[in-house]
Amino acid sequence: MCPGEDAVRAAGARTVVPAGGVLEGAITAACPTRPVDLMLGHGPAAEAVLAAAAVRCLGGSVQFRTGAGALRRTEDLVGSGEVVFCATAVGDGTLLRGVRVRAGRVTTRSLTLASAPRSARLVETEHGLRPDPGTAGTTARAADGVRPRPVRGDGLR
Repeated sequence: MCPGEDAVRAAGARTVVPAGGVLEGAITAACPTRPVDLMLGHGPAAEAVLAAAAVRCLGGSVQFRTGAGALRRTEDLVGSGEVVFCATAVGDGTLLRGVRVRAGRVTTRSLTLASAPRSARLVETEHGLRPDPGTAGTTARAADGVRPRPVRGDGLR
């Protein structure tokens, strides 16, 4: 249970544990079209920096406490300049679908966020596979000429 979760429940709010951890929970809470208003959690400093960057791009803010108990805010982690955030899913989560390998093709989904101009893009990319010449076709690697295509309808607008 996260610190403060009892108070949130006492106020009548529903609590869930995001499948993708702190980062996915923070992004979901910052998306105005998602049914989440607040994310409480704890995690390593690296996740806090990534979450602050993503949330800043979406127009939100984060607050966190260090081990010494000092209150920190979004600007303490990512500064006040322009921020770009990008993530590609490996496994499935509630925000992004993981890597798919089918019939000689690898499909990935990536989320790209920018603070100025504020934008969110969900991109699905198909990577063609070709045999690795040194292994007689037993392994594959991405071919050149990959064309990403935008995906719509995931509520990030």
